[in-house]
Amino acid sequence: MNTGAHGTLKLLADIKMKKELQIFTTINRQNVPVDLKTLNDIGNEEMTETKGLRLTDLLFEKKEKEKKEPPAPPADLEDAFHKGPAGVRSFMNTQGNKDPEIQKVLMQSSAEDVIPIGGAESVSVGNLGPTQQFIDLMQSVSFPLGSASVLNTAITSKTSGAPGAISISGDAVLDGHHRWSGVYAITPGGSINAKNFGFPGSVKDKLASAQLAIAAVNQSETHPSKGGAAATDIIGKGKDAIVKMIDANKGNQTDSKAPGALLNDEMIQSIVSGDYPAILDWAGLPKEGNEFVSLADSEAGFVNDPVRKAIAE
Repeated sequence: MNTGAHGTLKLLADIKMKKELQIFTTINRQNVPVDLKTLNDIGNEEMTETKGLRLTDLLFEKKEKEKKEPPAPPADLEDAFHKGPAGVRSFMNTQGNKDPEIQKVLMQSSAEDVIPIGGAESVSVGNLGPTQQFIDLMQSVSFPLGSASVLNTAITSKTSGAPGAISISGDAVLDGHHRWSGVYAITPGGSINAKNFGFPGSVKDKLASAQLAIAAVNQSETHPSKGGAAATDIIGKGKDAIVKMIDANKGNQTDSKAPGALLNDEMIQSIVSGDYPAILDWAGLPKEGNEFVSLADSEAGFVNDPVRKAIAE
């Protein structure tokens, strides 16, 4: 099975690096390295009676012996891979994390397992697509919709303020869905830093390979899995449904690390006051004459709250 997972780990970390033994002789009280050809010649001359056994044969393993093929994956692991990422997670949680032989297989690699991994570079969010079956709206927009300053930066920079890079394979997002969707929600023409993992095969194969790579370095007995609130899942949802989600959560601290509650009064007041003209342009609001409506007075559906409605849409 060529999953590519082993190669990822080999590129990400220097695993089991091997160096050949260096032989020295002493000339004029100084250590001088002896090359293998000279050593062979000496061995052949002085050990002819040993039925052809050379000194270098004693010091170095034959190259053929060094090339050991990695153990074949267990049938259950092979089956789990073909069932995709959910199959890998299920297998690792029920058996794989408890079996040292599985871990041994995952840490082995052959030349064909090596995959290319690109350095972090800017990629257009519009050229990428999600692979998760679940994306939590609140994990995507809580930061930009919790502060006028953060929203203004997201609009003007057209990228994510989060550190690091997301993981992609081709045009498929493997990890970092909420950072990707957060940029796409604010600026669909924006970009994001991403590392491209050259996993082979279909999107299903790419995700399964990524899950195997995670399993190889996971130290817990539970395979990592990202979740969220079903009520705010945006996969397959249209504009109206997403606006309703934002409306239902306005004034709530939807992320403990976000700079403020969703569409909080301080944020809206500063926008109405004209402190952030880029936000007014982005939301399609006039440069002046906008009315501030407090959260306490904001009605359902933003019917009397045009500023919050324009931002939510």
